[in-house]
Amino acid sequence: MPSYTSRVGRRPIALIRAALSALAACWSQATRCSLIALSVSGPWAVPPDAPMSSARRRVTRAEFKTVRANSAYELVFRLRPEFLRTVPGIAGAVSHPTVYIDRTDAGPLPLLSDIPAIIVTEIRYITPAEAVRQYGPVHSGGIIAVRTRR
Repeated sequence: MPSYTSRVGRRPIALIRAALSALAACWSQATRCSLIALSVSGPWAVPPDAPMSSARRRVTRAEFKTVRANSAYELVFRLRPEFLRTVPGIAGAVSHPTVYIDRTDAGPLPLLSDIPAIIVTEIRYITPAEAVRQYGPVHSGGIIAVRTRR
């Protein structure tokens, strides 16, 4: 057997090992990488009924300074991607979080991209169970409440 065959055969294995070790390093730093490197939805995503501490449900101005972002969506995506998770609904449908701006129902999730990061003072996540209890079954995906300087 020629010698180049074994060299070519080892290269893909080395690439796979390198990718797996990078993935393992990313998973070990759960606060930094969490789900950003992969995807917010998928089989590896946090289950919707997983408990989230009250400290993890709030993002404050002090944390905003640690990342560069142009919009509220980028802040959430970089600091708390678990806020963007979907909740399975009836008959295979999924529910997305509703956006509230200064205690007013603003609309669907893509609206976060229209809010400049510079005016945001706090972002809170209200879990689906709390949202349904307080605001009704329309909010079965939870609520992302954005407070601005206005």
